[in-house]
Amino acid sequence: NFNLGEKKTFVIAEIGNNHNGNFELAIEMVDAAHEANANCVKFQMRNMSSVYREKSLARQGEDLGTEYVLDLLQRFQLSQDEHQKIAKYCYDKGILYMCTPWDIDSINFLEAMDVEAYKVASADLTNLPLIESLIKTKKPLILSTGMSTVEEIQTTSDFLNSRDAEFALLHCNSTYPAPLHDINLNWIKKL
Repeated sequence: NFNLGEKKTFVIAEIGNNHNGNFELAIEMVDAAHEANANCVKFQMRNMSSVYREKSLARQGEDLGTEYVLDLLQRFQLSQDEHQKIAKYCYDKGILYMCTPWDIDSINFLEAMDVEAYKVASADLTNLPLIESLIKTKKPLILSTGMSTVEEIQTTSDFLNSRDAEFALLHCNSTYPAPLHDINLNWIKKL
């Protein structure tokens, strides 16, 4: 029941994995977003074995940086049951629950929850098989453009338009916190 691109700003509280895998903290963050009058809270969901190589998951790879990140991601994930409880909690509070799925298994689970829209991470803007699966849900998509070139954004936009997908692009910066000289809010007009 929201019209994006109209005069009113649609505010998404990015919770992501900032709950550190703690269900109670996730609920507190939903409450804080609701109190701040956000329209939506956004979480993340990934099936680790669908997204990462077995070698990396078994800590037998050569990329120690990836293995460190995988350890954090595994510890900071909410269970599917917790996602369902949070979505119901959001519904009861009157704030939209949204999620970024990182793989098709997560899309299928979220579809069973009947989420209303999906967010695509900057890292997946060029992941056309994942985006194709999201298009098939017939739900609105919000796509982050951080880390992408103009050509990549155009390619994905053309892909979405050729399939009559309902979508919005977000101007993002993948450096946290973003240096002032990298923000370039004028890019929003071009998007």
